[in-house]
Amino acid sequence: MSNNLLNTVSQKRIALFATLLCILILTFFVFNTPIFHSHDLSEYETIKKNCSGKQLVLFWTKFFETDDFYVGLGIKPFKQCTVFACCSTNNRNFLDVSDAIIFHIRDLDLNDMPPRRSVRQRWIFYLQESPLHTPNILYDLSNVFNWTMTFRMDSDIYTPYPVVESTPGSALELQIWNTTFNRNKLKHNVRRKKKLVAWFVSNCFTTSGREKYVLELQKYVEVDIYGTCGNLTCSHSDHIECYKMLERDYKFYLAFENSICKDYVTEKFFNALLFNVVPVVYGGANYHALAPKNSYIDVRDFSSVHHLVKYLKFLARNDSAYLHYFDWRKTPPGLSLLPRTNQGWCTLCSMLNNDSLPSHSYSNIHSWWFEKGQCEKDRTSIQKLAI
Repeated sequence: MSNNLLNTVSQKRIALFATLLCILILTFFVFNTPIFHSHDLSEYETIKKNCSGKQLVLFWTKFFETDDFYVGLGIKPFKQCTVFACCSTNNRNFLDVSDAIIFHIRDLDLNDMPPRRSVRQRWIFYLQESPLHTPNILYDLSNVFNWTMTFRMDSDIYTPYPVVESTPGSALELQIWNTTFNRNKLKHNVRRKKKLVAWFVSNCFTTSGREKYVLELQKYVEVDIYGTCGNLTCSHSDHIECYKMLERDYKFYLAFENSICKDYVTEKFFNALLFNVVPVVYGGANYHALAPKNSYIDVRDFSSVHHLVKYLKFLARNDSAYLHYFDWRKTPPGLSLLPRTNQGWCTLCSMLNNDSLPSHSYSNIHSWWFEKGQCEKDRTSIQKLAI
């Protein structure tokens, strides 16, 4: 074989080797470097600029139908926090540079987990529904999550259901949050209330059995039921207007939970407090630890429905006794005792900016959530009360 032919073959081999090497290198970068489409570039540059120097929080899943967990993106979730050096995004191209990844378990697809994780990242278990309404996927998630972010008070980041929020400076903000307590005005409004009990409800058959208690309650007193479980509707497109109607017309609101679980209290309880109506509660939480003193009535404090009704009618006839349920609003903490939307997010930002926190993970998140959630799975309690 001539030297020219040998040189030609060698050159072809070298060219083929170089081509294969380039393909390997390109393959590595394709699978390990974020791919930005043209429409993503401006968003990428914006996030990179606005979040520079801040702890970056990535929403990996949706929170039901929203992409921003109802708190917003960028600095919005943290701008009212004492420690506010945090920023949020739902752009998965930022996976490798994010400091925290948040997973809403109700929207989590096990086939859509991040392909990799950084050793410095905190992966966060996020839930606001009770264990009785949680998908049974947690056995597959042991040693995955570093922090929990739920309504449970033993969570790493306690995130209770918040009250109705308002835009700063809006009429609602001035009416509710920035108004000094006025007992005379409240007394006047109380005298205008002509109805006794209301209930907003759409889940008509629950594990808590609350509907059984209401059926018994209706034997003694009229209960106006709004929603799919009753014959009344609140036609306002803005649910705030429905609470204003509740405040104007009713003295009591049934804040009965659909699940009886540890610390599980939903926003309707807190909203009743915000809108000057006395909530009547049935749930598994320690309300003394969650709510202002003498701000609610617990059905568990009464031996029967009949005894509860007797007390409600007494309060309805005695304005001074009824008004004592609003004394907590006069105290210096006042409305600040109620949970706000940014409460858990501020805690998260503070923790992300604290380098002294030890690293840990939940070796059995299934046990922590389901077993320590302490849910009543039968209707025994309500059956004893509804007599």
